[in-house]
Amino acid sequence: MTVVVNGRDDFTLENYRRVSEGGEPVAIGPRAREAMAAARADFIRLLESDRTQFIYGVTSSFGPRAKVTIPPEQQRAHARGFEFRGNWARGFGGGYLDERVVRGIIFARLANFVAGNSKARPEIAERLAALLDGPLPPVPLDGEVGAGEGLPLAHVLRDFRLDDFEEGEANPVVNGSPVSAALAADAALRAAPRLGRAERARWRSRRRRSASRPTPMPRSSVSCGETRTRRRRWRRFAATCPARRLAGGRQARCRPAT
Repeated sequence: MTVVVNGRDDFTLENYRRVSEGGEPVAIGPRAREAMAAARADFIRLLESDRTQFIYGVTSSFGPRAKVTIPPEQQRAHARGFEFRGNWARGFGGGYLDERVVRGIIFARLANFVAGNSKARPEIAERLAALLDGPLPPVPLDGEVGAGEGLPLAHVLRDFRLDDFEEGEANPVVNGSPVSAALAADAALRAAPRLGRAERARWRSRRRRSASRPTPMPRSSVSCGETRTRRRRWRRFAATCPARRLAGGRQARCRPAT
């Protein structure tokens, strides 16, 4: 089976499970392709209207160099020269994320593209989805120092092709929070069966406690004002006044029924 995504509504916990645990591939649906193509065309019209306007990562550099202006004739080369993989993207100790989580990260990454919010071509989203068809790189659990999720994504996207990027397509590939989204979804899937078992155990415990309790006597039977005949019947269950039995064996004063 293949998980087809046409919009953000298709990013359900069940589809996440199918992709991450079930190993199913992902296909970009026709409605998602149309939305991305339309958004890309709108962005290009905006950019061409004035290539000197400030658009972060497009007409400017990234991060601490955001105030550095990129001339119009260099903006395409600037996009293709984007590099988020390097010696700074390293980890140590703690092992690696399970492959199911890495698959979940890629699935969550696609949520930023299918509605057209990334201003990227549909081909970029399809290339991301194609990562699920091959072996995935190891992603360290610990030891990465830096802000944002660019560090773990540098490992996830280690083999992602960058040399044909166009203006505005580099930033949405690495920005966002797909790692956090994938970890939250994975935790929800791991917790669901445990919560079910805990709930069943709780009800079994309640049934056992209920079965071990003595059968309660009617209020009219525990009054010393009842007839001797009724009192004799309850003496089969308690050697003393029934009110004492209901009080857990403690001495209790019998009171007339009201």
